[in-house]
Amino acid sequence: MIKKKYSNELLSTIVESGFNANDFYGKSSFPRHSGHQCFEILLQKSPLNFRIIPFGESFEQFRLEYNVFAPGFGIELYPKGGESIVFEEVKKNFVWWLTNHVKPYIDEMEYPNYWTILKSNPLGIAGIDFSKNEPFKEEERKLLRAALGEIKGLLKENFDLNKQQYLTAEQKIHYLKEALERLNKTDWKGILFTTIITISYDLAFNAEKRDKLFSLFSKVWSILQALSPHIEVP
Repeated sequence: MIKKKYSNELLSTIVESGFNANDFYGKSSFPRHSGHQCFEILLQKSPLNFRIIPFGESFEQFRLEYNVFAPGFGIELYPKGGESIVFEEVKKNFVWWLTNHVKPYIDEMEYPNYWTILKSNPLGIAGIDFSKNEPFKEEERKLLRAALGEIKGLLKENFDLNKQQYLTAEQKIHYLKEALERLNKTDWKGILFTTIITISYDLAFNAEKRDKLFSLFSKVWSILQALSPHIEVP
């Protein structure tokens, strides 16, 4: 075991390093190669663990064992030899682990998987075959222009955008409208997907807002599909 003042200090270190304390939890455990009870800090729902193992019969000397963010999430030991370290050195190594392994792991988990997004949000409209390498019919352009006009308004209603952010999104949507006149169906849908992603990054959307943006496009598509005979083009 380690002293409570040390385990508490490591929790404070997590917060001071800019992480959410609720993303971690600590517990006591027995590592395979040591008879001493260690303290283990785990990143929730991940293979990343950081273990502080008392050394010898002292509460003031430690060895470390931690998973790295690499293929296989292998385990590394510190120090490499048979030495031990004091708690201040434990803290330095813990901050290093948070910065070089936990942060990249969290960033990777939050990075959007475009293939999954495309599968769950096909952005299709019944009656428009986007797989065909052919120009849009005028009624199809009318439907899509209406959908894009609706989305422009909903962006302002659903997201807290400043003037510059809204103008940025408006320019991207205007580009999609213009592209209806010159691109075939397949190419236009590819541009649509890319543009949604570009909007989300231009506006610095997090994963939740990116999902909301895709859902907004899909929802408008579905509604306007049903209303298409009565659409007024904005």
